[in-house]
Amino acid sequence: MDAAIDDGVDILSLSLGGYTNDPVALGAYSETERGILVSCSAGNNGPFNGTTSNEAPWILTVADAHVLPALDVTYADGIKILAYMNSTKKPVARITFQGTIIGDKNAPVVPGFSSRGPSTASPGILKPDIIGPGVNILAA
Repeated sequence: MDAAIDDGVDILSLSLGGYTNDPVALGAYSETERGILVSCSAGNNGPFNGTTSNEAPWILTVADAHVLPALDVTYADGIKILAYMNSTKKPVARITFQGTIIGDKNAPVVPGFSSRGPSTASPGILKPDIIGPGVNILAA
């Protein structure tokens, strides 16, 4: 974490477990004082309440969400994408926003293993702060 400060980062994303009295939380506090956003994983100790790691208030704690298997790359024309990539020397792709779908039965859900709040160290602090995709990710 000290090396990241020296490198001049603006954001630090850590997938490390930790609690409010450990070196991760203390290091994150030092970085936050310098204007660096520290984002950490909530952990994989769910589904019970109070299982969130990295619950210090200065850490942006992110829990895992996953996309249902129906949205796996195979179902998302992944084979066609691979065929296209292999058919040209310089494949090009574009992702455009097509709006949102309300009530989609395939919307992301929180998996059972994802940790949940509230914070055990300070129950008045709601953790995790946000959830984001963490399983079945298709990326370039």
